[in-house]
Amino acid sequence: MKSFMNLALGATVLVASTAHAADPLVTTGQSIQTAIAAAANGDRVLVEPGIDAEAIDTLGKSIEIVGVWGPGSTTIDATGLNTSVVTLRGAPSQPIVRGFTFTGGTGSTHPDGTFGGGGVAGELRLTRCILESNTGS
Repeated sequence: MKSFMNLALGATVLVASTAHAADPLVTTGQSIQTAIAAAANGDRVLVEPGIDAEAIDTLGKSIEIVGVWGPGSTTIDATGLNTSVVTLRGAPSQPIVRGFTFTGGTGSTHPDGTFGGGGVAGELRLTRCILESNTGS
């Protein structure tokens, strides 16, 4: 009995010590941006399939944003918002965005004369993403 108790206690300690960052799930009708705002560095924001009519900003956080069913099922559409679909601002390490289609983004000229935006503005790592129908002028 004593060895069983030690084993159970050891398993409890192991589980507690391997806990990782939060994985909030964004469901239909919820805002991805709200989940990003609530996230901490190291979190993953998981997004269920659907078309989300919004633009997102990583808010300087080192997070992962994941369309759980991939780009054929999860779209972020910034049509009419006059901005990039995804914007990065000064994260300690590159945010990771995967499994989305980005559409409806627009680019702009920055004060220094460079151009940026459209689908994505800033340095981040995109994996398994589709960018379509984004424009710049």
